[in-house]
Amino acid sequence: MKILIADDEVLARSTLRSMLQDLKVPLELLDEATNGEEMVALVQRNTPDVVFVDIKMPKLNGLDAIRQAKVFAPDAKWFIMTGFSEFAYAQEALRIGVSDYLLKPVNPDDVHKAITEVLIERKKRLLVLNRQYERDLAALYHGLITLQQEDPDSLLVQAYFLGAVFYIDSFLAEAEKAQRQREFLHDVQHEVNQTLADPIRLALFSLPSGELALIGAWRAEREPDGAQLCRRCLQQVEGLLPRHHDPTFCITMLQAGDCHSYDDLYARLSWLQEASALRAVYGIGKKIHLKELTHYAEQPHFLAISSVLEKVIDSYREKLYVQYMQAVDNLADALADERGIDFGTKRSIATFLCHALPCEVTPGQDSGEWKRVLQACGDQRLLAQPKRNQGDMLTQVMRFIEGNYQSDISITHIAERLQVTPNYLSALFHRKTGSTFIKYLTRIRLLRAKELLADPELRVQEVAELVGYTSTRHFTKLFTSFFGHYPSEQRKKGQ
Repeated sequence: MKILIADDEVLARSTLRSMLQDLKVPLELLDEATNGEEMVALVQRNTPDVVFVDIKMPKLNGLDAIRQAKVFAPDAKWFIMTGFSEFAYAQEALRIGVSDYLLKPVNPDDVHKAITEVLIERKKRLLVLNRQYERDLAALYHGLITLQQEDPDSLLVQAYFLGAVFYIDSFLAEAEKAQRQREFLHDVQHEVNQTLADPIRLALFSLPSGELALIGAWRAEREPDGAQLCRRCLQQVEGLLPRHHDPTFCITMLQAGDCHSYDDLYARLSWLQEASALRAVYGIGKKIHLKELTHYAEQPHFLAISSVLEKVIDSYREKLYVQYMQAVDNLADALADERGIDFGTKRSIATFLCHALPCEVTPGQDSGEWKRVLQACGDQRLLAQPKRNQGDMLTQVMRFIEGNYQSDISITHIAERLQVTPNYLSALFHRKTGSTFIKYLTRIRLLRAKELLADPELRVQEVAELVGYTSTRHFTKLFTSFFGHYPSEQRKKGQ
């Protein structure tokens, strides 16, 4: 925080400064003013978060100084300090928007209480603003809104970005895998909440393919603070990877570099998703930067073997026995041609296979032994296990959406009910319907909103809430993108 102390008494300023420093408040700035005019100038220059103001100061008294300074720091919290306990001062202070007043000599407990309340309120405000950014970025990424709809000064238009996509490799049953993923998501969300500060926004949402993405954003004028905070958050999340790693479950973090526009971010994340199979030859369970993956993508043999590995895993997950056995044959052929596949690369591939499939292969075995192990895995698992009724699952998802669209539902929420991972359900939904989950849900909500807008008794805000949107601003943006006109215009058309 940035805090300003305005008092003409040196002892009063130094005492309050000492109290604030003892509280270990996270400070960017702790400045002092000796009179009212100096206070106004410093507020204009630094836009503090909290200002402690003495009532009696030369040149400009505390209340008049606050009236002038509020123009430059509308979101600041103001606390007056006075030896005068007359009610008239408190009344006037409240009228001009002062949060509270402290009687001199100032009590450390009162200062602690004031700062604690400011921090709590500030955190709530940051969470609300961050949720708004998260909704807007997810809607933009899923194609529900466009950058052209945004105000030229909006964060999405002006921001620099830093992002990462997380891939899970595990042969656990879908229900257990989903539980492990929820535990990781909970830990990531904790790190996001701990890092949040005014210079940045952090969005945690599912991509259309189901993978989890974490995207930080900051305005260019907030360099380098914004970039530093976003990098710190990603470093903290990177530190979570070993905690969630065991022989049955592994998370790999693919990180894009700094992006100076949303289009740049979208292009890099799209490339990371296309190249994600290369993690099998690079090594899973750690952070892989886009630059490092680019080097592997330039090697044709790495691209070929990662593509085969992807087919092995995909056919196993879909319980496609014939396709799986064919992919295993192709993998064995690719490994037998050992050009470019050194021991380290083979060890990475073995680690990947042992996490993605219930099998045990080692880099010391030859391709023939790998083939026998993987074929046995297919015989034991794919022929013995009944196939999941995907049509029935899809029907359940659609019925749930149609019955609960007015609630705060997500692919993660439904996947938890069906005991599968969001990745699995997202891929299934898209493959079977040709639409992503969020697009389908949005269409249902907006069609219902169009119907409700025919009722002249319902305000636009009420309609938004009835179809599941707590933010009228967000609802209006989606409605306009979907139908090409504002909700208010839809009402006129109905009339």
